[in-house]
Amino acid sequence: MNGRRGRMMDAGAGPQVGIIGAGVPIEMVIAAKALPLRILPAAGPTPRADAIIGGESAEVRALYEAAIAGRLAHLRLLVVTRQYEWLYYFLKEAVRRGDGDVPPLHIHDLIASTQPSTRRYNRQRLDRLAAALTRATGNPIDDGDLFAAIDLANTCRAGFRHLQAARDAGRASGTAAVRAVIRSATEPPQAFADSIGSRIAALPAPPAGPRLLMLGSIPADTGLHAAIEASGVTIVAEDSEWGSRSAVPDIAPTGDPLETLLDATLAAASGPDVTPRSARLGWGEQAIARRDIDAIIFAMPRSDHRFGWDYPTLRDCAAAYGKPALVLRDETLLAPEAITNAVSHFKATLDHQAVA
Repeated sequence: MNGRRGRMMDAGAGPQVGIIGAGVPIEMVIAAKALPLRILPAAGPTPRADAIIGGESAEVRALYEAAIAGRLAHLRLLVVTRQYEWLYYFLKEAVRRGDGDVPPLHIHDLIASTQPSTRRYNRQRLDRLAAALTRATGNPIDDGDLFAAIDLANTCRAGFRHLQAARDAGRASGTAAVRAVIRSATEPPQAFADSIGSRIAALPAPPAGPRLLMLGSIPADTGLHAAIEASGVTIVAEDSEWGSRSAVPDIAPTGDPLETLLDATLAAASGPDVTPRSARLGWGEQAIARRDIDAIIFAMPRSDHRFGWDYPTLRDCAAAYGKPALVLRDETLLAPEAITNAVSHFKATLDHQAVA
């Protein structure tokens, strides 16, 4: 057993720290000898949230409902990231009113930018997170713990790369891959790393249909992927931390571990909050250029007010590479059958072009 990793082997048996949103280095939670758990919205009614924050998205209402209903009360700390800052404020107000059994809260306001002007601020966010984790768990975080946690998390990164390689080779569907990534967010890192190889080997091969790339607003569940792939296509990659963007390089455990984690977190950041714009668009443009990608699907619900700024550039990039594209909007995205029907018609045009 790796000596550093041995220090973290009991991370799954300690206190639990919930995370809502991207940009929280799980290594910091592991170094505090706690289990990092991504909190995802659950389906079901949200009566208390509807009465208080009814104008918010279904995702935010579901997360709020879970917190005030006491379903997160077991957490030693709930870390809420920048993209969910209004949820944080709503929960702080619930605590002030004594409404529900909300766990201790921490806002992690990391700016998804590699600009030098934000470097000092972002480093301070990691220092504040380390202090909050120490207060919550009673376990101080030192460099040795961080390096051990980096080593453990790297085994998970290797698993994600293995999973993406299986997709690239046509051995795994997008639905199965996203399901595996989501599952990793709620289990001990070592357990995921130990089992991902056998899980990948057991996945059924997807149909030999068109290979698609998905860009836009991609939810943290398998519903959209399943509805699309029911048409006989395969989603090979998507701009989402719950899919292809999880397949990142290992982190080198050298130097100042917090500086190293900050660099890695910013390099892996995805979504409309990333700045500068060139960094936000770069991954999508490179993926469009892949020779094994036959077409592009853009998922653009009306609730996403930001991807529309990037869409014209990515649409033009697809056209420049001769890649057909399909845009899915609310009238289609709200019904799985409508998604499958729309993609089936799109697939028919792709099949016709292939024959021609």
